[in-house]
Amino acid sequence: MSISATTRHPYGFRGLVWVQVGLTLAVLTACTLWPRVGQPALLMPLGGVGTARMTTWARAHDLPLLGTGRVPGSVVVRIGAKASGLAALRSGALLLAAPGLSCAPAPHSPSYFPARTLGK
Repeated sequence: MSISATTRHPYGFRGLVWVQVGLTLAVLTACTLWPRVGQPALLMPLGGVGTARMTTWARAHDLPLLGTGRVPGSVVVRIGAKASGLAALRSGALLLAAPGLSCAPAPHSPSYFPARTLGK
C-alpha cells in the first residue's frame, strides 16, 4: 500500500485563503479605525448617550475638544496618552480615528466656521 503524494485536505487551500483574507481585513480595519496619540478622533455615543456625557468623558481623560461631530451627540477630540478605545467603549462611546470629512463638524454646528474665516 502506497500513500499518494496528491492526498488533499478535505477543505483544500480554499479555506486557508479565506481565513487569511478575513484576518487581513480585520487587521486593516483595526489599523485604520484605531486612533493614535495626537490624531483627531470622533467620540461617538452608543445607545442614546448625549453630547454632554461625551464632553465630560473627554475632559476626564484630558482630551482637548475640537468641536462637534457629524453624528448627533458626537464630539471631535484630539487623542492623548490617557485615552483608550476600550475605556470609551465601557463608558458607552466609540472612539474612532476619523480624519477628513467624517471628523469635520456638522454644517449646522456653531463650530462649523472657524473664527479665522469669520474675520475674527
